[in-house]
Amino acid sequence: MHAFVVFAPRFVHWPLAIVDELARRDPALRVSALATGEAAVAAQVAARAPSIAPLHHLAALEATWLARPSDPARLASLAARCDPDIVSRLIVSDRHVGAALVTGATLPTSPLRRLCRSADPVRRYVTGLLEWAFSVVDQESPDVVFSYVVAGSPALALAEACRVTGVPFRRIASTRIGTRRVLDDSPRGLLAPVRRLFSRSLRDDVAIASFRPGARRWLADFRSRPRPPDYSVGRRRAFEQRTSALAIAKQAAGSLVHAARERFRRAPSHLREVPTSEQIASDLRESLRARRLGRAGPFTSWRDPPERFAFYPLHVDPEASTMVLAPWRTDQLAVIELLRRSIPEELELVVKEHLPMLGRRPRGFYDRIRRLPRTRLISPFADGFDMIRRAELVAVITGTAAWEALLLGRPALVVGASPFAAIGEGLVVAGPDAEVADRTREALSMPPASDERLELWIAASLAASFDFPSEAFWGRVEARTIESHAPALAAFCDGLIAAAASADRVTEIERPAPPA
Repeated sequence: MHAFVVFAPRFVHWPLAIVDELARRDPALRVSALATGEAAVAAQVAARAPSIAPLHHLAALEATWLARPSDPARLASLAARCDPDIVSRLIVSDRHVGAALVTGATLPTSPLRRLCRSADPVRRYVTGLLEWAFSVVDQESPDVVFSYVVAGSPALALAEACRVTGVPFRRIASTRIGTRRVLDDSPRGLLAPVRRLFSRSLRDDVAIASFRPGARRWLADFRSRPRPPDYSVGRRRAFEQRTSALAIAKQAAGSLVHAARERFRRAPSHLREVPTSEQIASDLRESLRARRLGRAGPFTSWRDPPERFAFYPLHVDPEASTMVLAPWRTDQLAVIELLRRSIPEELELVVKEHLPMLGRRPRGFYDRIRRLPRTRLISPFADGFDMIRRAELVAVITGTAAWEALLLGRPALVVGASPFAAIGEGLVVAGPDAEVADRTREALSMPPASDERLELWIAASLAASFDFPSEAFWGRVEARTIESHAPALAAFCDGLIAAAASADRVTEIERPAPPA
């Protein structure tokens, strides 16, 4: 078996453990890999697992790609092997290469962001990236490619090269059922294993029958006591930590210290590196702004909610949930304006800020929302579940609120992508802008998703998934962390071995539909 693995600064220990376990099961295992982030990531992988070869380092690759002359014919030839919109999707998916397309957040400047303000470096980058991705699958011939997420252009290019050549591609995706996750063959995290099992269960539920009582209990428990996904809890904790008085004092001191040091410091070690002093200064500005907005922001109180309204929760920016899942919907202000034009005039539009983004929006962002007629901007500290329960419509690009609306019996409109569209009830997906008004009316008149379908979907999610809490991989990962989650390690390895041995090696085609 030959596995290709993507390592990242926040995801090193788990893939190393996966490689060790795969090697224990298959002594003939071959592994090649991509290391993203600073050089220390590649060095850590090389030191810990010297048998991984070749070990590609993204920083070195990016410097090479950008040093080459632009070759439009070569780019056209590579793009011709892929979906017609792959070049645009690669640009939009990357928060450095496509930074100019991120309109809902302030971002500190990296060398790569600075270079990619011009068209020619972007073309050189995408040409080199696609060429490299196809060289991995064509020349190294892996049996399976594993990336923990698809949150930028390198992983997306690998996923596309795998799709074209029929190499199985796997990533981790959250089911939004507690801490359950799947090893997904949908690059966009659309829960393909759950969707397949759910589809079969509509005809015969024998494969998930033992999970149905648990699904029924989970649904009843959620309705009695709704709670956000586990990763949202972690984000709230991180927000509270970064906006505390002690954290702000440390950021201010750190900014001064690093600014002094970096006067005599070498150039950034890789193109994605933001100078430490600039990053700390950016964090400090955001934390101070967040404290100010939290105390005296431009938000309307939720103590007197409107009688009739549609609800739109703002998404995180930049984030794969829009840049990868819905690349044509990265401008949330445009989405909000589209929704205001599309929903019936008698409904107010309630827009709620997302807590992790407080202090991180660009100047004028909130003003544009507040200027829209019959639109309320609500504080991120307000109860989002109360808004979902009261709303006549919940609208999202890709957000989890659509799933929560289904569970709580409210109609949902998705203007991007959602795995929950496969349930077939209670949720409407609108593609082009011209469809949104019609699809909004359809959503407002549709009955809620039935408990039967919701129960089948939850049971399929439980059957296809394994327990893998966010803190097990986003937090501090040690040997005991992995030991205490041995079933997750086994599930990863079982899934990768099964994928490598699969006779049906072609992953599904996923083309985000551009709005008209």
